[in-house]
Amino acid sequence: MLSRRAMLGLSGSLMAGAMLRPVLAATPSLKAPEFSLFTKHLVGLPYDQLAETVAELGFKGVEAPVRKGGHVEPARVEEDLPKLVEAFKKCDVKITLMTTDINAVNAADRSEKVLRTAGALGIPSYRMKWYGYVAGKSHWDQLDAIKPQLRDLVSLSREVRVLPGYQNHSGPKYVGAGIWDMAMLMRRSKAACLGRTNWPWLVTISRWSISRTSTGRVSWPKVARWPKAGWGRTPWCSCEKLATRVRSASMSNT
Repeated sequence: MLSRRAMLGLSGSLMAGAMLRPVLAATPSLKAPEFSLFTKHLVGLPYDQLAETVAELGFKGVEAPVRKGGHVEPARVEEDLPKLVEAFKKCDVKITLMTTDINAVNAADRSEKVLRTAGALGIPSYRMKWYGYVAGKSHWDQLDAIKPQLRDLVSLSREVRVLPGYQNHSGPKYVGAGIWDMAMLMRRSKAACLGRTNWPWLVTISRWSISRTSTGRVSWPKVARWPKAGWGRTPWCSCEKLATRVRSASMSNT
C-alpha cells in the first residue's frame, strides 16, 4: 500500500507528464541527415545515365566535379553545367556541392564564369582548391599573400550566392593541414560567407611539421611511438635519436 507521501509524489509526476505532452508533441522531430554522393568515380558517363545511376543508388544529392577532368570542363561551363543540372533534375537529384579548381578569382581558371553560372542554376556551394606552401619560404609571408586572394573570392562568391568551402588535406605542403593556419585566414569571414569541409581522418600528426617550420624552434619535443599491438615499451635510444634530429632541424631554421 502506498503511503500518503508516495501517492502525492506519483500524482505530481503524472500531472507534470500530462502537462508536458502538448509541448513534446509540438516539438519538431530531428531531421534525418541527407547524404550526397561524390561522383568522381562516375566521370565519363553520359549525363542522363549518370543521373539515373545516382537515383538508383538512392541518393538525392551529389557532389559533382566541375573542373578539368570532371563532369563539366570550366571551358564549357556555360554550355554543359545547365545540361548536367537538368539531367539530375529529371531524376529528382540536386547538385548540393561542386568540386572545383578555384581558390582565387582569375581568368585562367574561368572562376568567375563557373561561379556565376552555378549561382544562376541554384547550386548552393562549392569546394575550393587547396592552397599550398612553397618549401624554403616563410609560411607567414605566404599566408599574408593568400589573404587578398581569399578575400576577393569570398566577395565574388557572396555576390553570386554560392558558398565556398575549404577542405583540409594531410601533409606539410598544404595550407590547412595544421588547422590553425586556415583558421587564421578564415577568422574575418562570416560563416555564411566561407565554410570549411573537414575530413577528420586527414587531420593527422603530419601537421606538426608545419607548426615547427612556422615557429622556427622547438625547445623540447615530446616523442611517442605507437606499438603494433598489445603491451610494450619504446627503447629510449630510439626516441633520443629522433629528438636529436628534431632539435637539429629546428635550430637550423632559426
